Amino acid sequence: APLLQNHTKMPVAQVNRRTPVRPNHVYVIPPSKNISISDAHVDVSEFTDPHGKRTPIDFFFRTLARSHRDAVAIILSGGGTDGSVGVKDIKEEGGLLMVQDPEEAEYASMPNAAIGTGMADVVLPTRELAIKLMEFSRQVPHLPYDAESLDEKDWKTVQGILAQVQRRTKHDFSQYKRSTILRRIRRRMLLNGHPKLEGYLEYMRSHPAESFALLNDLLIGVTNFFRDHEAWESLKKNIIPQIFRRKDLPEPIRVWSVGCATGEEAYSLAILFLEAASELDESRTIQIF
Repeated sequence: APLLQNHTKMPVAQVNRRTPVRPNHVYVIPPSKNISISDAHVDVSEFTDPHGKRTPIDFFFRTLARSHRDAVAIILSGGGTDGSVGVKDIKEEGGLLMVQDPEEAEYASMPNAAIGTGMADVVLPTRELAIKLMEFSRQVPHLPYDAESLDEKDWKTVQGILAQVQRRTKHDFSQYKRSTILRRIRRRMLLNGHPKLEGYLEYMRSHPAESFALLNDLLIGVTNFFRDHEAWESLKKNIIPQIFRRKDLPEPIRVWSVGCATGEEAYSLAILFLEAASELDESRTIQIF
């Protein structure tokens, strides 16, 4: 904190307890602690992971995504890959990822890891990142978070946007989850500087590539362990016990994980099947494809 204070007029403080977040303040993580944000407060906690497996930036980004939609994650110079997992949560909730140009960074590992996720929205030198961030803050889209509160006129404009996507990409999102559609459209509006739906629709009509950009956002490959909790609970309670009952003991249990992204789904399946085998005290061969 004292080092940063020499470079800014804003108050800089190291967070040592639950602290309210105030505008134009800088908050610094203390050594050997996790930092999290909830509502309008930051707080610290002890690490539960051993040395070498601690990822405080990923942890912070996850809490930020849960607490604040449309958050902006910024990855600057640093060693390692911390942050490259947590940014997926930010993106899933409709947030943005800004990354310092690795050519400018003293330590390029973290910026390169963030870019390597394929989720970076902006890659610029730090001075230009600051200017871009100010632009984003001035053009927040006039769009509700709750899809049900969207009036009929605005929903017709959303349908027009989806029609543009279908016409150019042949993908039909008309039956897609409304809340997800709004989050993704909101993100593209922010990135392109269009605070109103009508302006964004006109932009799409004159920029064919934007339909493909929105398509990529709608199909963003975000995955987590035990994502969609209710579905996993149903699988654990209703499906897996039946599979064990139906299989003869020498016969292996084979599970096919379709479209498993970076593997979290496959590992989640393995965990559930191994737990079931342990509870039944059965030594079964379990194969995950």
